[in-house]
Amino acid sequence: MKTKRIRQGFSEYLVIEKENSNDYDEKVICSNQIDALLPCEIRNEEGKECFYYQLSSMHCLEDEMKNLKFTDFCVLLIQAMEELENYLLDLDHVILKPDHIFVNDKKPKLCYSLEYKENIKSQWIEFVETAVDMIAYGDKEDVTKTYGFHIFLKDENPSLIQMKEYLVPMPSVEIPKIELEEEIEPWVEEVFSPPEKEKSKLPWLIPCIAFVPMLGLFSYMIIKIMLQGWLYENVRNAVVLFFAICIDVTCFLSAKMKKGAENSTEEEKKFEVDNYEQETILLSQETTLLSETKYPRLIPENSMYDEIVVDKNKFLFGSAKEQVDFQVAQIGVSRVHMKIEHGEEGYEIVDLNSKNGTYVNDERVAGSGKILKSEDIIRIGLEEFRFVI
Repeated sequence: MKTKRIRQGFSEYLVIEKENSNDYDEKVICSNQIDALLPCEIRNEEGKECFYYQLSSMHCLEDEMKNLKFTDFCVLLIQAMEELENYLLDLDHVILKPDHIFVNDKKPKLCYSLEYKENIKSQWIEFVETAVDMIAYGDKEDVTKTYGFHIFLKDENPSLIQMKEYLVPMPSVEIPKIELEEEIEPWVEEVFSPPEKEKSKLPWLIPCIAFVPMLGLFSYMIIKIMLQGWLYENVRNAVVLFFAICIDVTCFLSAKMKKGAENSTEEEKKFEVDNYEQETILLSQETTLLSETKYPRLIPENSMYDEIVVDKNKFLFGSAKEQVDFQVAQIGVSRVHMKIEHGEEGYEIVDLNSKNGTYVNDERVAGSGKILKSEDIIRIGLEEFRFVI
């Protein structure tokens, strides 16, 4: 592809010599109806047809990179490419290079050339790699997001929609939690709780009350037999009263035995309840002791990450998600970068032969490691964490 930039009067053009032909694409790009494309026309120069892309009032992205928020500009680029897809243009013909992308009112203007063809997804990866060295490092959040976007492009091979969703995530909708009251209404307890049985004292009181008159009558009949002799009527009444007294005594003894059994059962239940309460207290004490176990935390300076709880004796950090306990998705972070280990002297940070090193309070960690103190600042790549015990 032969390209050159020329100036004619007050106008500046990017000229690309025409080698291939596609009537539909030529008609679309030369109609200048697509706002995302550079204004274009076909001219004849020395017997050869050339595409003339007008650059007047345009600024090259290569010169404007440090004045833009790169990830926001990438969103505008994706929207521009979506517009090209709506016109059925092949995105592989877009020249996605900083020196061929132009900016007008902070909006991208793309160069679409039939003479150029390269896979657009590969172009995106190369474009972001090139931009990493050109963007302004003052905006740390933009730099971190750019590194993450580069890794996302390499690992996921995303579509334009997925790229936009990564750069502009959809806001999460919180579903309100409905808290159920644990207390049971009094009327529910009244309806569903079984009525308590009243303990009756009659079973053993009746035999006790009946015993006294029956014993008096029996004594009267014995005296009557002694005075009148062994008459049939007197003997009969004495025998009946005797058996009645025996039955009464039997009922009295059985009632007392039943009451004693109930008392022993209540004592056993009370003993079991007391033991259960003691076990519950012991369990609650153990739970309290377990809940009081405190792990150190890493508080990221960048709001992109959540607070990290170091809840393992050996906690690994790096860019390889499958090999570490916490992934730091940035260029400059090794696959397994460093670890925080709990030893006899406390928590120690050890660099695992990473390429760019691990720093604590701006001092590089030696191979033997370094004991961490609360409020130490740990840096790997461009990301900083505050260590809190």
